[in-house]
Amino acid sequence: MPNQCGIVYRIIFIACLMICSLMSYSQALTRSYNPSFQDTTIIAFLGDLERSTDISLSYSTSQFDAYKMVSIPSRDYTISEALTLLFSDYQIDLIERSGGKVIISVTENTASTNFITVKGTVLDKGSGEKLYGAALYHMGNNRGVHTNNGGFFSISNIQKGDVLRASYIGYRDEFITVDSSYLIITLSPAAEVSTIIITEILSEYINPDTGGDVIDLNSASAKVNILGEKDVLHMARQKPGVYSGSEGFGGLIVRGGSQDQNLLLLEDVPMYAVNHMAGISSIFMEGVVRDAQIIRGGFPSRYSGRLSSVLEVQLKDGNQEKFTRSVSAGLPGFKAVLEGPLTEKASILVAGRLSWINAYIDPIIRELTVFDNLDLEFHDFIAKYTYRFSNTSTFSISGYKGGDNVRLDKNQVIEGDASDESFSSQELNSFGWNNSLLSMKFTSVLSDKWYLSTNAGLLGYNYSTRASYDFTTTIDNEIISNDKRSLVTSSGIVNALAGLELDYFINSDHKLKLGGGINHHRFSPKIEQSVSDIDIDLPEIDPDSITVANEVSFFVEDTYTPNKKMQLYAGLNYTRFGVRETSYSYLQPRLKFTLKPQKGISLNVTGSRMVQFVHLLVNNGLGLPSDLWVPSTDEIAPQISDQFGFTMSTYLGLGSNLTIGGFIKRQQNIILYKDPQDLFSAILNNSSSESINFINDRDWERRIEAGKRNITGIEVSLVKSHGPWQYNISYTRFNTENRFDNLNRGNAFLDRYDRPHDINLSTSYQLNKKWNLGVQWTYGSGNTISVPLVEIPVLDGGTVLTQDQFNNYRMEAFHHLDLIGSYDNTHDGKGLKLSFGIYNVYNRYNPYHIYAFRDQLNGDLIIKRLSLFPLLPHFNIAYSY
Repeated sequence: MPNQCGIVYRIIFIACLMICSLMSYSQALTRSYNPSFQDTTIIAFLGDLERSTDISLSYSTSQFDAYKMVSIPSRDYTISEALTLLFSDYQIDLIERSGGKVIISVTENTASTNFITVKGTVLDKGSGEKLYGAALYHMGNNRGVHTNNGGFFSISNIQKGDVLRASYIGYRDEFITVDSSYLIITLSPAAEVSTIIITEILSEYINPDTGGDVIDLNSASAKVNILGEKDVLHMARQKPGVYSGSEGFGGLIVRGGSQDQNLLLLEDVPMYAVNHMAGISSIFMEGVVRDAQIIRGGFPSRYSGRLSSVLEVQLKDGNQEKFTRSVSAGLPGFKAVLEGPLTEKASILVAGRLSWINAYIDPIIRELTVFDNLDLEFHDFIAKYTYRFSNTSTFSISGYKGGDNVRLDKNQVIEGDASDESFSSQELNSFGWNNSLLSMKFTSVLSDKWYLSTNAGLLGYNYSTRASYDFTTTIDNEIISNDKRSLVTSSGIVNALAGLELDYFINSDHKLKLGGGINHHRFSPKIEQSVSDIDIDLPEIDPDSITVANEVSFFVEDTYTPNKKMQLYAGLNYTRFGVRETSYSYLQPRLKFTLKPQKGISLNVTGSRMVQFVHLLVNNGLGLPSDLWVPSTDEIAPQISDQFGFTMSTYLGLGSNLTIGGFIKRQQNIILYKDPQDLFSAILNNSSSESINFINDRDWERRIEAGKRNITGIEVSLVKSHGPWQYNISYTRFNTENRFDNLNRGNAFLDRYDRPHDINLSTSYQLNKKWNLGVQWTYGSGNTISVPLVEIPVLDGGTVLTQDQFNNYRMEAFHHLDLIGSYDNTHDGKGLKLSFGIYNVYNRYNPYHIYAFRDQLNGDLIIKRLSLFPLLPHFNIAYSY
């Protein structure tokens, strides 16, 4: 009985405690509260309520708009009444805890009809150009979005009166109070960029539209080319993982891939060559490019057709506010740019460039190198017309025409042991290319959520080379032998394409992109080799040398950014390539995960499969390049690459960012000539038979082998791109190894572009508002080539030269130091600008190519190295008005 009484007493005691606790909770919600002010934000009212009543509130600002302005009349309220009034647009649950703690749980937004989706465009205030990658930040709500490549943005859950902050590198911030659902935001350039923008806004929010590195065309430390101009290709080579180049090399080698594995887009049209004169410049003239970006990994699924990188360049639309004119002239050549409005809705951009570098560089080349003559010529012409139907719809048509012609002459005489003996060689090498491009684009904002972009394009590309040799042996002033060799190649491509993309902005955290395209290819590769005639013409294209193919692709990609610290991207690309009676179909998945665990630190993990349906056949042995673009066929499968990468970036303070990363690439169906000396074997082995070899669409297939390429690498960069002192340091180490079952006895061998070490160093200092001085240094391990070092006997009793293994010789390292300076006396885009400098200050003779010939007097094989560019001063003056 006593035990039962004890149990009853305990139950009564617990019940009393519960009743007292409930009474204390009720007392907390019924406490009196008189607001200290009438009009302020929800978050300010909540803080005032805690201070005035000594209660503790628990809530999550992600559940409501904490900075929404509300009004509460000044009088006494219970805490329950005050909270209900503050959250009048929401359905809330109030949960009390001991110690005067109240939990606010927002379960529903009951005033969702008061929220709108705000869309718009961000423009440069002076010219009206669209700004790609500008950040729009919803003040106080921890949400941000970026503009797409049309300068368009869409952000949901906005109310009239909310404030957006617009930021863009190199421009002053603008704070915009939302008063409509469509905004035209204009930003003005700033001499100094706010550190807050860099470290707290742009670096803290992930741009869901690119996935790549935007190339800052306005950076003071941007790398210049030999002409003294800021050049997109040269600036891309400052990025870690991008091959810094070699003497006369004008393409891109990205993360160990070959130069044909880069998707080079000009106005959404894929290009096959964008470099000038053995790497001296690119077709992307300074002053005509609106924006550019390079993607080295984590490829969005909208891109297909190449394995290693995407370089996307968009031209300016033309100044919408006023006409501007710019003319420049210097040692390399002459350039003119004109842009401005034609009507209230139309604008135009026209630019042209013509070189006279030959007159300047040829005497220097003859004095400081082994060439007797060097003829260089290039030209560019670009035009773009833009018509704006409205603020939401735009049509543009762009055109490009340009090309190169290069000729290298070399003569030398070798005296024999006897005074009356001599051997002379005459080498005539020339190569050239030209592009013709037409592109049309239409963009339109279909609704608050949908953005449409369509394009159509036509490209014509031609590339040709000629290598001619004349070897003469003279004894006692009498010609004993005269052997002539010639190799001529040509590669013609015509592409006609069209595509459509749709952006669907589900909400501020979720974006969907889908679309498709078609590309019609026409290839006509041709090689002609003669061992008897030095003056053979360029090979004529016959029907057997033409291959026609059609490529169709579809893609979908989804980007989910739940908060400013995390983003998950997933995409899928489907491509079908039809050639002859064969077709290839591939699904290409793409994944990217980005995490920003804390301020200033970013982690990226990427994985992607890429498929490429075109190949570049390169002479891997001696002599000038003889590049042939050829398609996949019923006998040659497309190239496939699986790439996985990891990158960590951290902000070190004082404007410096450190990036460390690594990658693994596994490539299949890489093609090479069966014999590295296949094109020059008759020349090197002194064949006397009169024969002409033609390579048409079937012949080149029989002369190649397909294999695999494995690439691993690490990348490190340290960059400071703002402030008076700027610098860029990048180091890349990668190993590129090929393995072909039927080449090199099945053993692995280094790829031509294997590069153990690649270093880019550049720095600049802004002395004052007008003067800037800089230094840049580039170093790269030499390329590997196959050199015939072994003689083997043949049936007729003679010998022929061959290599003991593929790529058995590494050329000397490539490096040079450049000094650059600039003087800018422009105001509001008008005035005088000077650029000057010295390329290759210490006159390094970097190897351009290796050539070989036989000394007919003693039978020795002589191997020589040729260099192109010695110490070269440059000067350019530009005037804008």
